[in-house]
Amino acid sequence: MILPIFAWIVHQALGQNRESEQRLARLEGQMNEALRANDNLAAQIRMAHEAQLADRQLLHGVAEAAFRRSRTSVRKLPAPVGRTSRWMKLEAPKAVDRVEIGEVEAEVLRALEELELLEACAFRVQFISFNIRTGSCKVELLDGTGREVLGKVVDPSRLQPLNPYTRSLHERIPVTVTAQEALLDGELHRLFIIAGISD
Repeated sequence: MILPIFAWIVHQALGQNRESEQRLARLEGQMNEALRANDNLAAQIRMAHEAQLADRQLLHGVAEAAFRRSRTSVRKLPAPVGRTSRWMKLEAPKAVDRVEIGEVEAEVLRALEELELLEACAFRVQFISFNIRTGSCKVELLDGTGREVLGKVVDPSRLQPLNPYTRSLHERIPVTVTAQEALLDGELHRLFIIAGISD
């Protein structure tokens, strides 16, 4: 009778070991599956992150290209660089000096074309038309070419009677002016007349 009881105890003990081994094997399998799923998830997250970085770099490049091509931001600002302003002051937060942009520079910034403004120099011209109020004018260059050019007189003396500009227009006499050239594609596009001296 002892032998069957002992056999039964051994069977029970060995059976439980087998069940424990089977349970451990199942747990190891589940743990391996969880690790594989975790690795797959990490790989998907890494791929998504790399794709997001590539998209950001692409968008950054597009934004930089659009910024370089766009000049409309300065032209469409309200005051102080609106259509009616004559002067503009720019201040950087840490700048020591202010940058003042005069009427001529403001006109060039507002232009629809991309103009290049040169330093002031002397020209000999004959006025064809002249608006005292706005300063708009049309002049003939007396440099041998006889070319007619649009311009703008920014000299405050244009509002005075018998100024050199109205005398040139009414008496049909040449005048020497100090003006800045605005170039479009390397060619003279417009003259900004700063001062004039009647001959």
